[in-house]
Amino acid sequence: MEFRLAKIEDLEKINKLFNDVIYDMYSKGIKIWHKIYPYCEFENDINNKNLYVVTHNENIVATFCLFETSESEMKFEWKEKNSNAVYLSRLAVGVNYRNCGYGKLALNFAMKLVKSKKAKFIRLYVAKVNTPAINFYLKNGFKKVVGQTCEYAEILDTYIIEDGYEIKVD
Repeated sequence: MEFRLAKIEDLEKINKLFNDVIYDMYSKGIKIWHKIYPYCEFENDINNKNLYVVTHNENIVATFCLFETSESEMKFEWKEKNSNAVYLSRLAVGVNYRNCGYGKLALNFAMKLVKSKKAKFIRLYVAKVNTPAINFYLKNGFKKVVGQTCEYAEILDTYIIEDGYEIKVD
């Protein structure tokens, strides 16, 4: 198993992983990602060294992004508002690799990276309809904070409401 920054050569495999994940989410009524987002972000994420992959036998089994800022951060009541934080985004585990511990491994790797950046918290946003993700983060020690974002996704003809979660990195 390898944890590393994504490379441009990984783009096809990353897109395939997300195709499968989005199809699975839609089958469960979770419509938050679509044919434009998050795909439109991947190349920039790679070029800006924000996108990480977890590989096993040369297969990409999970991905996530880390950002040092967030446009929505002021909409939430974070525990220590002025503490250094890193924002976790687009964590996805391949459909064929679920329930094998890869999500937890990706999260642990993200925590190590955040510690190396001298940040105290990992913060993230999760759509209210994405109960599997919410349960995953709560199970792994994240706490919900006060605040919410709401954005209209025209392509889905729906509003996406997100709650904020954070965990202190020791």
